[in-house]
This record gives sequence, C-alpha cells and structure tokens, in this order.
Amino acid sequence: MPRRLAALVPVVVVAVAGAVVAAVTGCPGRGGRAVDPHDRTADRAAAAPDAGVVAVASPPSPPSVDAAVPDAAVPDAAAALDADLGLRVGDALPLAGAIEFDYDRSRLRPSAFPILDAVAAFLLAHPSLVRIEIQGHLAADPDRHAYGHRLSQDRATAVSDYLRAQGVAADRLEAVGYEDSRPVASNATAEGRRANRRIELRVLEIR
Repeated sequence: MPRRLAALVPVVVVAVAGAVVAAVTGCPGRGGRAVDPHDRTADRAAAAPDAGVVAVASPPSPPSVDAAVPDAAVPDAAAALDADLGLRVGDALPLAGAIEFDYDRSRLRPSAFPILDAVAAFLLAHPSLVRIEIQGHLAADPDRHAYGHRLSQDRATAVSDYLRAQGVAADRLEAVGYEDSRPVASNATAEGRRANRRIELRVLEIR
C-alpha cells in the first residue's frame, strides 16, 4: 500500500541554551543542532536573547526515503495478462515468455511453469473466456515427418493437462497439434525455427 507522505509544513521548535527541542513534547529535535538567535535563514523567528531562548519555525525537511511512493509492482509472469485486454474470438493470449519443452519431447521445462500458472489464474478469474484452443506448432524438419504431428499434439496436450491440474475445467481447453503447417518465420534460420516452435493459446468462444 502507498505510504503517507510526511506533511511538508514548518515545525515550531524551541531552543534552550542552544539545544533544539520540540515545542509540544520538549524532546530533543531532529539533529540536535544549536540555533543562533540572530540566524536569518529560518522562515520565522521570535527571539528573547536575554533569556537565551529562540522560537523558530524551521524550514521544511525533505521527506524520508521510505515515505511517499507507492510500492512498485514486482514484474512476474502474470504481468503479461491484463483483465482489460478486450480479447476477441481468434485472439491469442499474451504470454510472458516461450513455453519450452525438452528437446524432441512433450515434457514441459520448469521455465514454463510460472508462465502457465499465470495463464491458469487468468482463466480462472475470467470464466467469460469459455473455450481456449491450445495450439502446438513445430519448425519444419524433414526428419520429423513421421512423428511431427504427434509431437505437436502431445505438446499441446501437455499444456492442457497442466492447466487442468491448476483447476481450469477440461471443457474449456481444446488441444490441437498443427505440426509445421503454420509458420510465423522462415525456417531457413535458427532464429526463425525457434520462433516456429511454439505454443499459442487462442480464444475460441467468449460468453
């Protein structure tokens, strides 16, 4: 929660024999510095030099470092998902990063867990997103034709299973493997192939 700013108003203090004390409590003032009766730097001063007492309306102090500012939001996987995105049918859910798997396998890597945890929390909080298609995509690879479709399907199913384990209803999730039929980049480069190996979650139905 945001902390309240200290009021930036002059504070009246009383100096007795050079020691600064609070006028109300009589406790030593912050810093305990001596006050010169003839010091003109204070905002207002009423001096009684014969008594050795000076009442000073001191200049405002800067706010303390722990006051004032709202606590900063901690970036995490959930930051990519926003309740006010205005999602429509066909749109992809924005993800905080790539959902990765072990090489040539459908086993999720641990780096995917916080991303999918955020997706599950988002779907649970927004039941109006009735159905989501989980799409498994691969990069083109001639050596994978024999099992490419199955691998892309198994990866999509692995994501669906994870989301179900977090409480998302099975009838809201549809896992589909597209193999390498929907590239988003050229397969001629390593960077392009990395982009094509992906999981997408797209809105199928909104209530």
